[in-house]
Amino acid sequence: MKNKFRSLFALFLAIPLNAVSGDSEEIVMTINKTDVTKSEFEYIYNKNSKAVDRKSIYEYVELFVNYKLKVEAAKEAKIHESPSYLKEFSSYKDQLAIPYLRDKDKEQELLMEAYKRGKEEIHASHILIKVAEDGSDSLDAFNKISKIYEEIKSGADFSRLAQDNSDCMSKRNGGDLGFLQVFSTIYEFENVIYNTKIGEISKPFRSKFGYHIVKVHERRKVLNAPRVAYIYISKSEPKYQGIVDSLMLKIKMGANFAELAKKHSMDMVTAVNGGDLGIIDRNSSYPIDFKNHVYSLSKVGDVKLIDNAIGVQIICLTSVGVQPTFQEQKAELLEKIKKSDREKEVGVSYLNALKTKYGFELYEKSLKPFEKIINEKDVMINKLNSPLYEFKGNMYPQSEFYPYLKEQKARYDYAYSKGGQKKKMSDKQFIEKAFDSYLTKLLIAEERLILEQDCTEFKNLIQEYSDGLLLFEISSKEVWDKSSKDTAALSKFYQEHKADYTWDSPKFKGVVIRCKNDSVLNIVEQIIKTTPLDSVVSKVNLLLRKKHEKLVKVDEGVFPQGANKVVDEKIYKIGKYTDDKYPVATVVGSMQSQPQSYLDIKGPVTADYQMYLEQEWIKSLRSKYPVKLNKKVLNTVKSN
Repeated sequence: MKNKFRSLFALFLAIPLNAVSGDSEEIVMTINKTDVTKSEFEYIYNKNSKAVDRKSIYEYVELFVNYKLKVEAAKEAKIHESPSYLKEFSSYKDQLAIPYLRDKDKEQELLMEAYKRGKEEIHASHILIKVAEDGSDSLDAFNKISKIYEEIKSGADFSRLAQDNSDCMSKRNGGDLGFLQVFSTIYEFENVIYNTKIGEISKPFRSKFGYHIVKVHERRKVLNAPRVAYIYISKSEPKYQGIVDSLMLKIKMGANFAELAKKHSMDMVTAVNGGDLGIIDRNSSYPIDFKNHVYSLSKVGDVKLIDNAIGVQIICLTSVGVQPTFQEQKAELLEKIKKSDREKEVGVSYLNALKTKYGFELYEKSLKPFEKIINEKDVMINKLNSPLYEFKGNMYPQSEFYPYLKEQKARYDYAYSKGGQKKKMSDKQFIEKAFDSYLTKLLIAEERLILEQDCTEFKNLIQEYSDGLLLFEISSKEVWDKSSKDTAALSKFYQEHKADYTWDSPKFKGVVIRCKNDSVLNIVEQIIKTTPLDSVVSKVNLLLRKKHEKLVKVDEGVFPQGANKVVDEKIYKIGKYTDDKYPVATVVGSMQSQPQSYLDIKGPVTADYQMYLEQEWIKSLRSKYPVKLNKKVLNTVKSN
């Protein structure tokens, strides 16, 4: 659908109808008895100024009126009442509402928190005691982590306890997780490490994985995408230690690092560039230990020696990225929030606010009876009359929720029977989850209604999409479908304007067939000898591609010089055709001095015919629908 709008707004200058009307607003024009306010036109004119190269207001009026006339035509054709339009528009409204139906204050709080945390990274260790997915061993896990915590408080070694008890792979390193950054772990865990001081140990806390205890070792400023150069010395070199000592001394004395790398580094690939390794970000494929060493460098020119099994690397920090401002990083952070478990925080905060706003109250005891009837097929819904919840000052019985529960249960059972669910929820768990979903839909639906009534920005946005859909459908009917499907009309248009479609030089019209090998080429050439030109493609496809689809490639059309390497070599006698996949080729056809039919120049003819249909359509619309301009008001329109 995105492509629909791209093609539509590229053709019609992306003019949206975003304005908000008001009884007291000045009217700049009236089109078919539909008033256009000054604020609407002013907004659209300024929004699209770049798309139309800052046309004057009266030049822009012409484009705007044409757009509005087409929308009027779509309404007269009752496209806005068709089931396909209503379904598509409803779907768009749901999608467009999503950014508005969220807790903006909570979102801003999380954005600022992520930005501040992004300035430093935390070196931490942890001990994890896992909890089963159904939580059946939760108490045992809690008792175990509590015992470990008491031992730590009494002076036991954290690293040893992690090795002996942790259910995380980090136990091999005494629970050491290395340096962690914002968004690098689940939000509950991140909150704890960023709120624990250096040298301190957190109290046991719960995450979706189980119970944790965290120890923070170090906090350091994050270097923004450092760039480094290095010198590599292999230990297979008998005198490698002497070479390393000499290089370190020269660096200390102020020698140029890049020049030393060019002369002495045994990594020939990077040596020619002064040992430059480029920017090393946290997601790069370098080993973690190497990245940790890189990020330990703080000032440009700082040097560090790394000695490991593969050799000796002398690394030098050549540049440090600049910390972006909050505004520069805001869009990126928001995307990360929406894709992370933080998004749940925004949703929960928003729903809680809506519960308060609409006076929602649940009578939990009224949910329990559903456990007895959830798997029954025939339920007397009129008996479900106990109060279940209060909403906007009204009381709603159990019967309001039951149809939704029944529908969701049927879907869940079907998905489970097909293997779509790993572990089946208990009836109690399912009822609670279903009611949460029901409540979310209830609250969002109510807020969406308010949004459409009171939010100017949202009303503008859905108006834009509504008119965009209408315009696409009416344009397809009046212009695009006619130009693509009415071949007789297209041919007639070409004949009437034939003089406009001449070639400066002859062109080859025919078929190009590329083959995998000489055997296939021989078969193709036999087909060509015994088959009329207009049947060559179909016969090649029938006899060869059906059995050997990947052995031939067929192209048909008009080929000017430079358009096809096979044609260039065999017809225009320039260049040489080479292709490893299809090394041999042949052509069949002839040179034409001028196009013989619209098919020889279909692209340009179709485009011109579309323009002709567009112009004729607009003429008819202007004669059909009256347009009245209020020049006095138009002259007061402000431009940005």
